[in-house]
Amino acid sequence: RWLPARTASRQPAGPAWRRLLPAAIAAALVVALAIVDVLIFWDWRHQPGKAERREQLIASVNAGVTRLLSYDYRHLDQDETTASARLTGKFRDDYIKSMDTTIKKNAPTEKAVVVGEVNSTAITSASGDGKQAVLLVLGQQTITNVKQTTPRNELVQLRVTAQLVHGKWLMANLTAL
Repeated sequence: RWLPARTASRQPAGPAWRRLLPAAIAAALVVALAIVDVLIFWDWRHQPGKAERREQLIASVNAGVTRLLSYDYRHLDQDETTASARLTGKFRDDYIKSMDTTIKKNAPTEKAVVVGEVNSTAITSASGDGKQAVLLVLGQQTITNVKQTTPRNELVQLRVTAQLVHGKWLMANLTAL
């Protein structure tokens, strides 16, 4: 018997863009996801971790306390400017007033040189939003002047309140303990 050969049924191919449409949609989705990833998650991935933020806070407060506890009668204006740049709010205003009324008035005649040093710092609390912290700072000041020719060391124990202002930790208050 003779059987007719089977022929594959062919359907018309249709427009070429219809065949490429799924691939084009997939490519557009990949590009869109890449853009979203860059725009949304870039900042998140490059934010410092919790440990790094603690280190930044402590380093900033230590540098600020060191500057705040130090002055030299030969360059009081520079010392004031350097220290006040690490302060904020009323505490900054009070520091400048104290420098102007007390230190700048007496340090030159006494030839006072005070060198602050931080020995240890611990964070005692932090606000829920991470923009304020309280730290305990232990250190010392080495003092020399015309009356005190042999350097005298004084221990310093401080409670420091720091605030995050425009991405920078500044001291907002300081209490001697």
